[in-house]
Parts: sequence; C-alpha cells; structure tokens
Amino acid sequence: MQPLIVAYYTPGPYESHVDELRSTLLYFGLEHEIDELPAAGDWRANAHLRPAYLADKRLKHPGRRLLSLDIDARVRSNPFPALEQIECDVGFHTHIRPNSGASEPLPGTLLLCPTPRTDRLLGTWAALNEEHPSLNDRDNFAAAIADCLMNEPGLIVGELGVEFTFIFDTHRRMYPGRKPVIEHMQASRRLRKEIFA
Repeated sequence: MQPLIVAYYTPGPYESHVDELRSTLLYFGLEHEIDELPAAGDWRANAHLRPAYLADKRLKHPGRRLLSLDIDARVRSNPFPALEQIECDVGFHTHIRPNSGASEPLPGTLLLCPTPRTDRLLGTWAALNEEHPSLNDRDNFAAAIADCLMNEPGLIVGELGVEFTFIFDTHRRMYPGRKPVIEHMQASRRLRKEIFA
C-alpha cells in the first residue's frame, strides 16, 4: 500500500495553495488528506503545529506510512514506488548550505513509518516547539533529530534525494538539470517579509 499523503493549512494566505497542491495529487491519483487547522498565531506558530498534527495522523492511520508535505508543495511526478524502497523510521532530505557547507534536515517532505521510534521523534519535536517558540520549526526539527539519534538507539533515518524536497529556486541553481519530484514554493519567505517588514 502506498503511503498516505498528508498536509495541513491554517486560514489566511496559505489557503491559496490548497487547490494547487490538491490538483497535482489528483493528477497522479495519489491518496491524500488535506486538513484545515485553527490558526495558532503567526506563520511560525502555525508551522509549530506540524508534529502534533502528524502524531494525530499516526493515531488515525496506525499501520500506514505517511508522506507529509508542506501545503505550498507541488507534486511534479509520482513519488512512488521510489519512496517505497526506503526503509526507515523517518526520511527527509538534508540540505547542504552553499556558503557554509552546514547540513540542515528539511521537514517540508517527510516520510514517516509506523514505528514507536517515529512517535517518540514527533513527541520530542512537539516538545521542542513548545520550549523554543521563537525558533522556526526547521531548527526544532533538526534538534529533535539530533536528540533522538543520541537518545533513541535504533532510530533509522532515511535520506531522500533532493528531488523530493526541491526548493524551486535554490535547488534549481544548485542542481541544474535535476527534475523535481516534489517542488516546494517557499511561501513562508513572502509571509516573513510581510510580518517583519
């Protein structure tokens, strides 16, 4: 059985992306659930809803693999069966920053497998979002991964190719000629500018 694709949005600017993501999922006949959640505040607080949302989806679909996407993602080709070959608790792409060479796990596309270790990772991530609300969700996700790798023996991390978390401009420059499977439009950049201008 293919993973179930899940995504959420909050009322406001992100609503404009729902139909675009859904149309790409329908085009490839991919089973999905897209949910509206009550807004938690600004874009950062809304992003911090993700681990609890995913934990709820794990409870609803206990034996199912989940593929979590940002609502501003677009599916450009069928991600299966390539992702079905990856054996892990959690899979994501690790971005290497061009200027510093620092590695950064990207949670915009997440493959979650039905294991207790996955559930503990989601719990750690949610706790870090509560403890550090001023940090963005991506930073807390990275800290959760590091914490679980240290304290959860056996956590299996799968590396997704850049094609599965393809940032529409950055990765196109970094990887010319590579074709995105799942493309991320980075709507949060515009929202951050509007909020902090």
